[in-house]
Amino acid sequence: MSAFWVEWKRDLLNQRTAAMWGFATLIAAITGPMGSYENCTFDHRLMLWGMWIGLFALIGTGARAFVHQVLGLRDFHRGGLLTAVLVACGVGFPVNAMNVLSVLPVSDGPYLNAGLPEIAATAFVLTLAIVAHHHFWHGAPLSMAQPLWAEPVATAPAEAAEPLPRIVMRLEPALRGPLVALSVRDHYVDVQTVAGRGTVLMRLGDAVEEVEPVVGAQVHRSHWVAWDQVMAVDRSEAKVSLVMTAGPRIPVSRTNRDRLVERGLI
Repeated sequence: MSAFWVEWKRDLLNQRTAAMWGFATLIAAITGPMGSYENCTFDHRLMLWGMWIGLFALIGTGARAFVHQVLGLRDFHRGGLLTAVLVACGVGFPVNAMNVLSVLPVSDGPYLNAGLPEIAATAFVLTLAIVAHHHFWHGAPLSMAQPLWAEPVATAPAEAAEPLPRIVMRLEPALRGPLVALSVRDHYVDVQTVAGRGTVLMRLGDAVEEVEPVVGAQVHRSHWVAWDQVMAVDRSEAKVSLVMTAGPRIPVSRTNRDRLVERGLI
């Protein structure tokens, strides 16, 4: 359960989450969706939507951490859909109850011209969109040829024949597999394997000391990569990044591009 709390805290207290909460609250207060524009003043909309979007962030990050770390579902077509369902229920019922009961004296009647189905459906769609964005841009993409109901492709036994690095053995069993990359995030290190991504509380330098027997290099002050997991080099717009077998693209700093030249990658 420690990994669950680490991921939930990391995602909830992330600066990007706070920025999205503030921006979404302001936009909702200005536009007044679901009838809140007609039923509430701007100050009241700012308070209501700030509270509801905060609840969405709290439950959304918790549901995602639960699905990832407790249930071990990191694929989009099972883990993503389950996360969206949990958020729809977790947000839909309390927001609808607050709306029906008008527990806050900010309007003469319900704050929204919407019932439970519409509120839950909105939370479901928004969550699915966020999960899809995170998965396809920051995680291993789902093959377009793979149907949504198909079981995830298991890692070939031959890939796990070599002893796993110590840093990988710190992860949950479901995430243990060939090491792809290490990335710093705040005070944590994200450990990307072919099976998914886990988080450990340690410095990048200490994590790099535990990657043997994998051969790799630090290509950025915040990123280390395993050479055998590099699929391609992207040199678009004068920026260099590495396309890995799993996980997000890894940026390469100017001072470390010589390492790619030595490997014959550029």
